Amino acid sequence: MSSFKPGSLLVVYFLIALHGCPGLDYLGPRDFVSEKSQRELREQMPEIGARLAIAFGTFNRKVRLPIVKKTDWVQKPFRLAQTWNLYRDGPGRRNYLEIRVDDVLVHRTSDSEFDWLTPQLRSRRIRPMVESTARSKNSKNWKGLTRFVVTQALQDFPEAQKIVLQSVQMPFLNTKRKARHAIVATAPEWTPVLK
Repeated sequence: MSSFKPGSLLVVYFLIALHGCPGLDYLGPRDFVSEKSQRELREQMPEIGARLAIAFGTFNRKVRLPIVKKTDWVQKPFRLAQTWNLYRDGPGRRNYLEIRVDDVLVHRTSDSEFDWLTPQLRSRRIRPMVESTARSKNSKNWKGLTRFVVTQALQDFPEAQKIVLQSVQMPFLNTKRKARHAIVATAPEWTPVLK
């Protein structure tokens, strides 16, 4: 009985290490198998680094993945998922919401230069609506968000005639903007129209 506890702890720690191994999660079952991929790897890095990467790929393919596949079911009931979502090169792209009042930019997500209404739009309850509206044309909350923005804009810009919420996509750490969908509300009805 006394040797059961240390032995079972050793098995648990071993499984945790295999399931939550950062870096190896990005290696697939076919990485560094072919001669071509190994040759390309050797061209990109020194020989010792290439040998280590090939060895890790082989270990991942022949040892780690089969054990993970057979023991993956254990994580769910105990809520022990050991997935690592590390940004290797940053996210691929970011979605921003821009608000224009009479064609003047007053708000852009995460931009301190255009920060009108930022505290409200970054609040815990409204931020998910802003993010989903910036991300997808099929957002469920775009009408409610537009009503909120129009109400606030008419308080701060009483002479406004047109308010536009524009979804913009930019590659991470880049300045190339790609306009996506827009929501336009015009006076006097202020009915939002998705374009």
